[in-house]
Amino acid sequence: MKRLRSFMPIFMCLCCCAVATVHAAEALKDVHCIRQGFSTKIPARSSAYWQENDGLYISVGKPGYVPFVLVWKGAQVNISPAEYFKVYTAHIRKKYGARLRAFSIMEYCEVGGKKLPAARYIYDVEGGRLCLLRLIEARKDHTVTYTAKYINGHGEATLAALDAAVRYYRPGTTNAVPKILPAPPRTVPKAGGTRRFTI
Repeated sequence: MKRLRSFMPIFMCLCCCAVATVHAAEALKDVHCIRQGFSTKIPARSSAYWQENDGLYISVGKPGYVPFVLVWKGAQVNISPAEYFKVYTAHIRKKYGARLRAFSIMEYCEVGGKKLPAARYIYDVEGGRLCLLRLIEARKDHTVTYTAKYINGHGEATLAALDAAVRYYRPGTTNAVPKILPAPPRTVPKAGGTRRFTI
């Protein structure tokens, strides 16, 4: 299978964006993450599982595969969004190197009825190209990071799941038992194909 080639330069810009919202008629279900003490909602056809050191994965397709949304509740971040994404972008550039095709750091992204600082990264993998959208939400006593990863140009369902996760995020403990699946493989086949992507 031919490797996707592109000569798109790496760029950075300060802008804004909006993502897909969940259709009113689309059924949602509750997900409770006891490990970090929060709850949210996900599309009824999605599933969720906990991965130690990563957070709560929301699988839009098959668990353990792209596309997915990742939610992490962490300590307060005492730096500005600009500084946060400067550090995070350096991490992404080191991780993906020449495979990083483009990135943009946004003043905010409208998602889940909120305006959150965000950054988008597009990078090549064997046989395809992925998009990673990262958002941060500063709360009173903690910070939440949301990450959506999907095949570039095919993110509608993933962005709708992201919208629901952000919109219905609620901190606090719960007595409900979370749906936690075994840790999935760390490889990602393209839907309907045999190509494997590394997360």
